[in-house]
Amino acid sequence: MPTLARQTNCCSHAARLAAFVLVALLGVGMGSAFSPLEEDARSFSMEVAAPYLKKGFKLRAEQWSGEIKYGEQTPVKFQLFKGNQYWFWAGSSDEKSTVSVNVYDTDGKSVASRKIRWKKGKGGVRVVPPVTGTYIVVITIESKTEDNSGEKIGWALAYGYR
Repeated sequence: MPTLARQTNCCSHAARLAAFVLVALLGVGMGSAFSPLEEDARSFSMEVAAPYLKKGFKLRAEQWSGEIKYGEQTPVKFQLFKGNQYWFWAGSSDEKSTVSVNVYDTDGKSVASRKIRWKKGKGGVRVVPPVTGTYIVVITIESKTEDNSGEKIGWALAYGYR
């Protein structure tokens, strides 16, 4: 059974970006309640988001993170609105992993319009919802080596809209 996602809120976009940069550059947990695996994954998710934020997407304050085993899927439920464009950006704590992100409607049909699947612990998906409603974002993290099966890995998910 997938682990439950942990949602967090932070004050401002600038403060969130500064915190992620500090964590990434200094390797400091800053006394947060997140595991080191989650902190790494959160930094990678923000690296994926950066170019899209420059293109006008607004970063939402909520972020989700946790730990799962390689190959497991993590679902996160969202309310999306017709007329908006969304990007979901995911990161893992393993730079050598492959991260896949997909979005499904309540009938289980994929609604992703563009996917990015990076092999360096990052991935993302763009969605233009056909109708306002509930959607499920599913993150899967695969390892290149058989040795990692059963091992826990940190994951994080951020999203933006315009």
